[in-house]
Amino acid sequence: MRFQEFSFGSIRIDGVPHGELPWNCRRLVIGAGAHGALPVMDEVRREATRRHVELLVVPTARAIEELQKELKNTNAILHVTC
Repeated sequence: MRFQEFSFGSIRIDGVPHGELPWNCRRLVIGAGAHGALPVMDEVRREATRRHVELLVVPTARAIEELQKELKNTNAILHVTC
């Protein structure tokens, strides 16, 4: 596995780009791990503001609850390993 590039919201591994944030929404829910400890970069917060996307950063269990309440125009990134 070869890591070739890393920049805001993207990483290239073995020539394949990964990590595009799903901005095509009105609300982006980030599940920040079991205890909500996953840090969210300031650039992500600024980009959400610039795009007029509501950003909700909460522990992953709460993120799932939020998604069960309302999915319309909502995307999610869920951290599930800690």
